[in-house]
Amino acid sequence: SGRSVDHSTLSTAESPWRVVALPWTDEDGKPGGVCYIGLSLSDQLDTVKTLTRYCIIVGVAIVILGALLATLMTQRTLSPLKRIEKTAAKIAAGDLTQRVPPAPENTEVGSLSVSLNAMLTRIEQSFHEQEETTAKMKRFVSDASHELRTPLAAIHGYAELYKMQRDLPGALGRADESISHIEDSSTRMTVLVEDLLSLARLDEGRGIDITQQVPLTTLVTDATEDLHALDPGREIRRGTLTFQPRNGDEPADLEFVEGPLPDVMLKGDGSRLRQVVTNIVGNIHRYTPADSPVEISVGVMPASISPESLARMSANDASMRYFIEAVDVSRSMQMGMNYAVVRFSDHGPGVPENSRSKIFERFYTADPSRARLKGGTGLGMAIAQSVVKAHKGFICATDSQGGGLTLTVVLPVAPLEPKIAVGEPPQDAKAERKAERNKAKQEKQQARQHKSE
Repeated sequence: SGRSVDHSTLSTAESPWRVVALPWTDEDGKPGGVCYIGLSLSDQLDTVKTLTRYCIIVGVAIVILGALLATLMTQRTLSPLKRIEKTAAKIAAGDLTQRVPPAPENTEVGSLSVSLNAMLTRIEQSFHEQEETTAKMKRFVSDASHELRTPLAAIHGYAELYKMQRDLPGALGRADESISHIEDSSTRMTVLVEDLLSLARLDEGRGIDITQQVPLTTLVTDATEDLHALDPGREIRRGTLTFQPRNGDEPADLEFVEGPLPDVMLKGDGSRLRQVVTNIVGNIHRYTPADSPVEISVGVMPASISPESLARMSANDASMRYFIEAVDVSRSMQMGMNYAVVRFSDHGPGVPENSRSKIFERFYTADPSRARLKGGTGLGMAIAQSVVKAHKGFICATDSQGGGLTLTVVLPVAPLEPKIAVGEPPQDAKAERKAERNKAKQEKQQARQHKSE
């Protein structure tokens, strides 16, 4: 026919059909024909196409969204590593003060940050120690060259003078004078070289045996008698060094009680420890008036600090106060290490506070002219400090009551045995934890002190 067909009808007609053939019969039961029933599948096909397009669109959206989320999560996860990379670049450029930004320690990046920061702290500390060692070595070589050049120049000068005057009248007397000056200069140079060799051996860990049983009181007594022989008119008081606990606003301190020196035995190198007390007594003889009094005392007291930490402490007033606080903590907690403390207090001109730690530097002399007159080399206290540190001990210089200088030597004796009364239960876990917290607090304070120095 000439009628137009709409698109929907055409699409339905062109779509697949589902057809069912049903035979039918008439009233007499004779076959009358076949009836065909058809159903177009266009609606089902449209539904399938719509669902297919929807699934494709949703799938593509999910993939894109997943990619975006994965990118964001990756960037967020790797951002700490990017910061670590930037920090590493700054460190590689020479800035050792940089640290990796912190992160939660329960994550892998956080654990890595903590480990890297600890490593960087050790590296920075080692680098600064190396710089200090290099600077000290350069200064040491320069000072040693200067000190050796002086007696060598004297020897050379007097030898030249003898050659110039040996043919003149009275040459024999002038020769004896020249030889005497040459002998004095060579003696001074010999002493200087021996001190330099002692320091070199101590720096290398050689020339010392700390396994001997040393009567410390005998060494101090001998040094006291040597000082009396050098300065017969000097008043020398001996006594016991005791701990004075805190009293109100007054901090805890060490107190001198006049009397006989207590007997103290410890493991160490007897000859080296004798050298320490001899050098200290020699400094008192050189730099203080011959009639000024001196107090020499010995004591044994516990302290809640390890010998290794003690040996790392700087030779200054703050370290001495830290040791006294450690003694106070140990007395209350009944824990720590027993230490022998030897103190030499003079009442001479003293040393300014900003120069006290320098007396342990090599070739440092508070009064160079007097040291040269008395035969000092400026190495005695440096040797004393090296020997004490080799014994895991501590030496420092502080001011004396009434003026002057006090040198204190602390040496480990033995671990402290806790005292438990009969019937008294041992220290409980709470007290032990408190002692551990106090010890950790002290170690942190010491670390901050070393860092500030």
